[in-house]
Amino acid sequence: MNNNVIKSTDANAIERLEAKVAELKKLQERMVAANKAVRLKDTAKGDAKLKELGFSDSLIAQLRTPDWCGRIGFPSYALQNNNQNIHRLEGRIKEIQRDRAVDTDALEKETDKYRFFVDDDRVQFQFPGKPDDETRSLLKTYGFKWSPSRSTWVRQYNSNGLWSARYVMDKLDNAG
Repeated sequence: MNNNVIKSTDANAIERLEAKVAELKKLQERMVAANKAVRLKDTAKGDAKLKELGFSDSLIAQLRTPDWCGRIGFPSYALQNNNQNIHRLEGRIKEIQRDRAVDTDALEKETDKYRFFVDDDRVQFQFPGKPDDETRSLLKTYGFKWSPSRSTWVRQYNSNGLWSARYVMDKLDNAG
């Protein structure tokens, strides 16, 4: 199992993602600076700049060696991929911040029909007995699965899961 996985529900997820974004931005700046140095007409000055950036002689030689289609330095796809990863992680940070702005009291609800709660990275519905066919169909339609080990209907805890849970609760509360 990969210990570097950052789950949205981790307590320090935002801090870890921000650290990763900072690291990727630093890498982006380093790649751009290396490409500028590699493309200098005066190769001695370019090599000196690359050494200032912390590149070894073997890495400098590797950056100056054209690849199969004649590109030197870091290829544009490497810069684009890194930049896209930065934007993707920044989007995740915003999504986590939005999800955490949700009123935490709304994450637990108990009625005579059901009990709704969030636990173990899951949104869960628990019923006093087996729900009727219509309720089971509603739960399945909105992505909930029966978990025999938990004896609850579960779905992953994320913004879509919360939206679905709210919709199901609304339907169950307004059912005659």
